[in-house]
Amino acid sequence: MRFAERSGGVRQGNLSTGVRVEVAEVAETSVNMTKDQAEQDAIARWRALPVLQRQTFAQAAAFAGELEAEFDFRTMGNTRRVLTAWLIRDIVRGQEPVKKAG
Repeated sequence: MRFAERSGGVRQGNLSTGVRVEVAEVAETSVNMTKDQAEQDAIARWRALPVLQRQTFAQAAAFAGELEAEFDFRTMGNTRRVLTAWLIRDIVRGQEPVKKAG
């Protein structure tokens, strides 16, 4: 996630002269993303966590709660529940044995 997405698009800081500056950044936001885009982004962020932080359903639910505020996609269900379901499905798929070809 880029800085502008976390801060609402405005970066504040001090130059070496000590003058306070505000720089508006054009940033890609999660607003009005498609459901497929949201799923891909959620799974990518989930997989970026250390393995020990993404092993249980409770961890998936907690992480979905953190993502909920950042994701705006159309769904007939509760956004947090949809995010949680995607993350839990990723956990379960990771536990399935790999089938050998042939």
